[in-house]
Amino acid sequence: GVAGSANVTGGLGVTGAAVLRSTLNVTAATTLSSTLAVTGATDLASTLGVAGSANVTGGLGVTGATTLRSTLAVSGVAYLASNLGVQGNTDVTGGLGVTGATTLRSTLNVTGATTLSSTWSVTGATDLASTLGVAGSANVTGGLGVTGATALRSTLNVTGVSYFTTNVGIGGNLDVTGG
Repeated sequence: GVAGSANVTGGLGVTGAAVLRSTLNVTAATTLSSTLAVTGATDLASTLGVAGSANVTGGLGVTGATTLRSTLAVSGVAYLASNLGVQGNTDVTGGLGVTGATTLRSTLNVTGATTLSSTWSVTGATDLASTLGVAGSANVTGGLGVTGATALRSTLNVTGVSYFTTNVGIGGNLDVTGG
């Protein structure tokens, strides 16, 4: 055995297992030609560069900001404990479920059919570029202004007084009840 320090100026070849009972200081680059197994914690004082894939079998905890320079693929569910900020476009290939209120700061463009399962409240003007179909009753609390011709396919009941500013044409019988 060596009792004191040993300086090797040439190469050092070890055929069997080597046990170091203290710190190993390496001042130059180190190349390992096989697997590195570490049983305790590992602290790196600088950057960790990985040329190939990195497989982490346990959890990965990152304290500082993290930059991914390529695609992030998650095979399980991803939970975020805070806000999610996206600077580019976002494509969702499955369904999107939102539990809380949602604010869209620009135009909502929907290319397919849209189903609203509850009340729809619009605070500004709404323009429809095509037909509006209503399967149930439609309640209008303000005035209803119609620019083009209007076809009513069933009975028109008016509770209050009706005023016509021009002529009224009637194609069938006219039944008047009351005085």
